[in-house]
Amino acid sequence: MKKFLLSVNFAMLILLGVFATTSHQEEVKCPACGSTVKLEVLSSTNNLGGMDWDFCSRAGGAQPILLIPGTCPNCYYSGYYGDFGKDVEIPKEVKQKITKDKMLKPLLEMKDDRIPAYVKYDLIAQTCILTGKDDLRIGDQYLRGSWAVRLIWWSNMLPDDVQKEVDDILEEHRKSKGDYERGNDAAIRTEWGYELSAKVSGLSGNKKAYTALAAIYLLKTFGENPEVIKLLPAVKSGLKAEDYTKYEKDIMDSINQERYFQKKAVEFYEKGLPTLTKDDEISSMNYSIAELYRRLGENEKAKKYYGESLKKGEMPEHFKIYIEGQLKTL
Repeated sequence: MKKFLLSVNFAMLILLGVFATTSHQEEVKCPACGSTVKLEVLSSTNNLGGMDWDFCSRAGGAQPILLIPGTCPNCYYSGYYGDFGKDVEIPKEVKQKITKDKMLKPLLEMKDDRIPAYVKYDLIAQTCILTGKDDLRIGDQYLRGSWAVRLIWWSNMLPDDVQKEVDDILEEHRKSKGDYERGNDAAIRTEWGYELSAKVSGLSGNKKAYTALAAIYLLKTFGENPEVIKLLPAVKSGLKAEDYTKYEKDIMDSINQERYFQKKAVEFYEKGLPTLTKDDEISSMNYSIAELYRRLGENEKAKKYYGESLKKGEMPEHFKIYIEGQLKTL
């Protein structure tokens, strides 16, 4: 992807120098077990990377969503900067559940203090449940967990000669857009992925496989996983059997991890939806639920919630544009 990424990102370099995401470490006290915890504290960021259709906001450079969650490596109490410190108090019975009963369970076996962001979000959700937070807040943590999985995905499973062919297709497609107007870069490149995907059925041989790989790269980057799964069979003809097996496993492991979080998020969002009273909040939540179902491949449920989203209150124009685009993918 090197040549394509350099071409896409070159115009952003000066902006990144000015608006780069920066953070610093601070030591804080875990309110559950009293241990000292090192947290990343965000100092500045940007939105140069745009926003995915499910509201995953992307910076140019380091991604805040991967920096802001915090976890105590001793007891796994988890939260954000404001959830730690000597002034934060949690009930005695909750402390016992965390420190004595060990009720916070990381998704992975932790061998050291380096805990992936998506594992931290799962632990934040568990902490929210123990501390009695509302369903919508719990759902938010799972949604962020799905974004964290998405943001760390980077496939390096392709042989060098195949990767070069894929890069050339991506670069050719970018050039075909001329001096396109920059806006929501994530949405623009998602559309490019669907455009490449639409070409695949009319191609054959290696050209078909490499175009499918190019489309998958863009679509997987922005979490358009149902379309990625549809495209996988078209890749086989361009890869050796062992290379395809590794590539498919890399893709599907990431998709399944993302979907674990999406299923959890939609579960808590649906439980919390009836607690909302403002039309704009109801509309936004219906949209979020619809997006989760679409990304899970449950199209009929997605259509239902998109419809509910359109019924409530004044909707921002970009919501309507998003829904029109999403419905075309179903």
